[in-house]
Amino acid sequence: MSSAPLTLRDLDEIGLERIKGIGPKTAQSLARIGISSVLDLLETYPRRYIDRSNSSSISDMREGEDVLAVVEVTSPRAMRTRNGRSMVVATAVDGTGSLGITFFNQPWRERQLGTAGTFVLFGRPETYRGRLQMTNPTLDPIGESVDAVVPVYPQSEKARIATWDMARWIADALDKCAPRGIADPLPPALIASHGF
Repeated sequence: MSSAPLTLRDLDEIGLERIKGIGPKTAQSLARIGISSVLDLLETYPRRYIDRSNSSSISDMREGEDVLAVVEVTSPRAMRTRNGRSMVVATAVDGTGSLGITFFNQPWRERQLGTAGTFVLFGRPETYRGRLQMTNPTLDPIGESVDAVVPVYPQSEKARIATWDMARWIADALDKCAPRGIADPLPPALIASHGF
């Protein structure tokens, strides 16, 4: 068995079945979004990182100011407006207060918000009927993560892939690559000539 660092070609030849938590059905879902090897998995980068130590509390939110908060979501409910548009309403809570959140034309949000766990909320609060609320905020589930810095991966409602699943699979892939390491894809001469 080789002890040389894994090349990108090696990683592309390793199937997803080697990753803990990825069975045949999940592998099919991942293939639908273009992930069919360990290399594809490792090249799925977070769209952003959330630093939970820099998040705001609901009680500190001010109308008209963009804010990021880590919240639990309760009581999601799908409704229809008078003109027939779909609407999902819920309440975000964080121990310091609560905030109404409303999504228009996103009926899938009812199912997403019905899952237990923590969400990262970003948006601009406004006052409606004397209470702070947000309309169509960015809302990413981060599961039960308690890490200070949380990666937020692109999610696929169609493939039913959540950000915390991606984080767990990528962490497992990196752990399994650690004994051999991953080879630098740049040739040594190029690294030397540019002082990388």
